[in-house]
Amino acid sequence: MSKPTVKPPNSPKKRDDVLSKVQDMLHQTLEKALQDLAILDKERAEAMAPPPKLAGCLQGLEKRLQAAQATAVETELALADGEKVLRDYMSRAEMLRQKLAGWATRA
Repeated sequence: MSKPTVKPPNSPKKRDDVLSKVQDMLHQTLEKALQDLAILDKERAEAMAPPPKLAGCLQGLEKRLQAAQATAVETELALADGEKVLRDYMSRAEMLRQKLAGWATRA
């Protein structure tokens, strides 16, 4: 089975008309593709940027996170100071217990 062959138009005028129509169709297709691409680029840019309300919320969250981190650092320092005071108290209490035990054994 042989492939059907496409016969070019017989006259140069007909060939020019066909080529002109093909060129117009290609030009229109290219223009439409460029328009679609521009629309897609715009939609992609809009999708990548957070909406203004969300951007404001994110900034608020960032500020609260920084405040929470500062509070955590302050709390950590206060706990470290409290631990030192408690260890000093326990150390003095142990020394006092040993003194009292020593006095009790002498008596």
